[in-house]
Amino acid sequence: MIRHRRRTTGSFLVLVLISALVSAQVRAEDGRHETGIRLYATAEPGPIGRVYSFGACVIDGRPAYGEQWIWGGELIQTAVGSTVRVDIDRVGLITLKNAAVARLATATRPHLVVASLIGGDMAVRLQQGAVAYIESCGSAFKSSSGASFDVRTRNGKASLDITTGTVDVEQRRRTTIRATTVRLDPNKRPVSIGTVPLDTKTGQSAQAISQWRKYYEGTGTSGQIMSFAPRIVLANYHPAQQPAQTDEPAVRRTVNFRLEPPTLGTIDPQGQTDGQGVVSVTFRAGRAQASGEIVADIVPDSSDPPGTFYEQYRRPVNVIRVFWTRTRILIAAGAVAAVSGCLAAGGCRPNPNKQLQQAPPPVIR
Repeated sequence: MIRHRRRTTGSFLVLVLISALVSAQVRAEDGRHETGIRLYATAEPGPIGRVYSFGACVIDGRPAYGEQWIWGGELIQTAVGSTVRVDIDRVGLITLKNAAVARLATATRPHLVVASLIGGDMAVRLQQGAVAYIESCGSAFKSSSGASFDVRTRNGKASLDITTGTVDVEQRRRTTIRATTVRLDPNKRPVSIGTVPLDTKTGQSAQAISQWRKYYEGTGTSGQIMSFAPRIVLANYHPAQQPAQTDEPAVRRTVNFRLEPPTLGTIDPQGQTDGQGVVSVTFRAGRAQASGEIVADIVPDSSDPPGTFYEQYRRPVNVIRVFWTRTRILIAAGAVAAVSGCLAAGGCRPNPNKQLQQAPPPVIR
């Protein structure tokens, strides 16, 4: 009898434990008590995967530890000797190491991972049906479905090591950073105004506003071009129409300014672009009438691809002098004296008996 009771009690405890485990699993799957799972299931767009950091890792400037969701477009940085695994849903596994700096994003039709590897190493292991497009050091790598390969950067050049599948390599033509003259609309958005000169009166100040952007020229052989600005944008084009070109604002970049000739006045020697690539500096006109140019050069950055061309910015400037000549001053003084004399004499009334006579102009010395 006692043995039977023990068996009954043991069976009951087993049923209770199984019931608890099943309930916990159901709660996790329907997302009521697990924020990550609920976010993944309901967010539109949702996270693209998870980051597992084994060592020092920084995501968009913030330290990250252990497991963390990513939504795509984040700047992921690893320290020397640290490894970061990025598990991307329905695409595969990407491993970043050797002080890697990269951005990742995805597209679902087809399952595509898009990456920009600025430095370090990247190992790509794709699932069947998924492909990858990676840009690094002026080269673009486009893989076959389910490929496995490594991309390594050394001294500003990218190398490729293929394990399985195929990877097509495309050399980008050139990266150019150039500026255009803009004004800001009521919403603080830049609007291009072409090559309009900056006209300023002597002794006065004016704002010189320019927008700096990176332009990437492609080879015209790829069907998709990517731009991180600040999140990835996919743009389709027809290869037969024109070479592909994408652009993005040059954000938080230092720009040096000067005047040619320096006698035009003074200008802020340096400025920094904002999140739209816009920089505004103050020009102070001199005391003499003159014409010249504002000249600006962007400071190169280590994140720029090798061979980047930095186009110099120039904007015409006209300093307009505001002056009174001696003749104008004397004429104005004579007019004031005449009016004052009339007022002192009780007013100026015309004499009806006096004929109008022509008088020679006054001689002003």
